[in-house]
Amino acid sequence: MKLTLLAIICLAFVSATAQEAVEREKAEALDCAFHRKGPWIDSSLRPDGKVRFTYLLEPATDENPRTLYVAFWNATQTEGRLLEFHLSKTPELKDAVAIANEGSIWDNKGQPDIRDLQGGLYVYQHVKDRLPKLKEQQATVLPIDQMRKTSAVCSSPLDYFKGKDDQKSEIVNPKTGASNKPKP
Repeated sequence: MKLTLLAIICLAFVSATAQEAVEREKAEALDCAFHRKGPWIDSSLRPDGKVRFTYLLEPATDENPRTLYVAFWNATQTEGRLLEFHLSKTPELKDAVAIANEGSIWDNKGQPDIRDLQGGLYVYQHVKDRLPKLKEQQATVLPIDQMRKTSAVCSSPLDYFKGKDDQKSEIVNPKTGASNKPKP
């Protein structure tokens, strides 16, 4: 009996801790998209000062760190903007959030589709396969002025295109040890 009770308490604790981590990562991604590296979301998707979004978190693989897909929707969830975030840690163990890709979501004969992604056909199909899961969720509605500022290290494609590689923090994939900075 005591062992069963202990197992239930441990399971509840692990579940609560995992939920807190997801909430923290969502807050960091929103902070990067709206406050520090954005706004990446068109004003047409937030005409009332609120953002509507759904998300999908995928675990790290040998090739990629944890990935958070966030779809920002219009009120009917037929059009929107998708941001793909890579989540990792810096060498100082700070949370690192990188906007890895972006695209416009549109309605293609009743099915969600995406355009303007970087990366070719494989990336297009990979992201498109996640759109139905994102669309079927009930959107979270959050006033933009209530978004928390976080201490995560943010980076985006703009950092690379503007030649700021030397100014951004190093991001290391904890699973593979791969770094975003070239070796000297």
